[in-house]
Amino acid sequence: MTISRGPKSGKRPVNEWAVRNALGGNRGGGGGRDGAGALKGIREGEVVGHQAAKIAEDNIGYRLLARMGWSEGDKIGLEGGIEVPITAIMKKSKLGLGAGRGM
Repeated sequence: MTISRGPKSGKRPVNEWAVRNALGGNRGGGGGRDGAGALKGIREGEVVGHQAAKIAEDNIGYRLLARMGWSEGDKIGLEGGIEVPITAIMKKSKLGLGAGRGM
């Protein structure tokens, strides 16, 4: 990381430890260039979040939906809506979305 002093930074030296800490470096939890960090056990193409528990009634998202007329078991959205949550598929490679598929 390169830190440069600008015209408004004054005479104070840059506290590099504070900058690294604020940017999430040196926490001992992984990370690095591959972006793995806490996601080391998850592989490319794996569906994530499907085992998550239902959100509680005190959750802000649940309360907002309830205020707009939604109740548990209803679909979300206009014109049919969705019944089940959208699935998230892990993407760790640096290729663009859809890369690697034959066109």
